[in-house]
Amino acid sequence: MEELIFSCKIGITPCWIEALSMALMERTQMGYTASGYRIIKCWAHPSVAEGVSCYLQLNENMAVHYSNLQYHSPVHLNMLNDDGYCLLHFSQQENLYLPSSPALLPLSLTDTVTLMNCTQIQSTYPAKHGKSGTRQHGICLIMKKKSALKMGVRLLNKATLYQLFNPPLHAIFMQYKMDPRACKIIHELDQINIRHAAFGLHLTAATYSLLAGFQDMLTNQPLLTTHKVYGADEHAIYSTAAYITDNIETEFPGLEELAMKANMSVSKYKLLFGKIYGIAPKQLFIEKQLEHAKKLLESGKYKVVEVCQQLGYSNPGFFSRQFRKKFGISPRGVSCCDNEKPGS
Repeated sequence: MEELIFSCKIGITPCWIEALSMALMERTQMGYTASGYRIIKCWAHPSVAEGVSCYLQLNENMAVHYSNLQYHSPVHLNMLNDDGYCLLHFSQQENLYLPSSPALLPLSLTDTVTLMNCTQIQSTYPAKHGKSGTRQHGICLIMKKKSALKMGVRLLNKATLYQLFNPPLHAIFMQYKMDPRACKIIHELDQINIRHAAFGLHLTAATYSLLAGFQDMLTNQPLLTTHKVYGADEHAIYSTAAYITDNIETEFPGLEELAMKANMSVSKYKLLFGKIYGIAPKQLFIEKQLEHAKKLLESGKYKVVEVCQQLGYSNPGFFSRQFRKKFGISPRGVSCCDNEKPGS
C-alpha cells in the first residue's frame, strides 16, 4: 500500500479542498448552491479509501466539511491554520495529532465535539495489514475567528474567551461526549445519497442543528481543556488504547493488565489515560464495541441477537439501551436484516 502525504492551508473558500480531492479522490463534482457558494462532492479512490466527502461554503464566515471515509492506504494530512480560523469538529471517529514539544499530542476522537484553535493539525489514518484502516467520519465547521468570537461573547465569560482565542496558547477545548441528538443528526445525514441534488440543503440543515446544540451545551456546562502527556508515557497509553480496540470481541482486559502493558501503576495509568482520551479505559472499550456492533448491523449479515452474542452481551435489552444512548437510534433501526426484536 502506498503511503500518501498531503499538506494544505485551510480556509473558508474551497481552494484547499479542491487540491485535497485531486490527491485522494477518484471523482470530484463541483458546483454552486442557490446562495452562490461553492459545493464540492468527492468519491474516494478505491486504492485509498471507501466512502464520500462533501465540502460546502455556507457563507462568507463559515464552511463545513462532511466526511464518511474508511481508509485502505496510510494517509497523513497536515493542515495549517494562519490563526484566522477555528474549527468546530463533530467527530464520530478520527485520529488527530497536535504539535507539542517534545512530541505530538494524540487525540482519538470518537463521538466528540471539539473546538480547536491551533496553527497546525495532523490527521493520521493508518491502514493495518489485513484490516481496514481508520475511519474518518463526522462534520467539521471551519469558522472565521472573528465570527466565532462574536458568538462566544454571548455565551462565555471574558477569561474563557481569552484562553480560547489567544493565538499563542493554541488552546484546544473539548467536550468529549456528543449527545444522542447530535449522533442522530449525523446518522440521518449518512442515509442520504451524496449524489442527491438536495444533499447540500440537508448538510446545511444538519450543520446549523449541530451548531445550535453546541451553543446550548456551552450555556449549560464548562468546556474541558486537553492535557499534554509526553514521551514514553504517551506512547504506552496510545499502545494500550490500540490493544483495547483490537480486542473488542473478547472480555475487557482489566485495568491491572493494561497498566502492566504500559509499565505503570494502575493509579498512574488511569490518570494519564484520562488526560489523553477524556474517558476511562473501560468506557473506551464499550464505545469501540458499540461502533463495531453498528458496522456489523449495517452490513446486513447479522441480527441483533447475533451481534450481542459475538460481543459478549448476555442481555440484549441492556445492549439496546447502550446502543440507543450512543447513536440515538435502536439496533433494529440500523440492522438491515433483523426481523425479530432483540432477545425474542
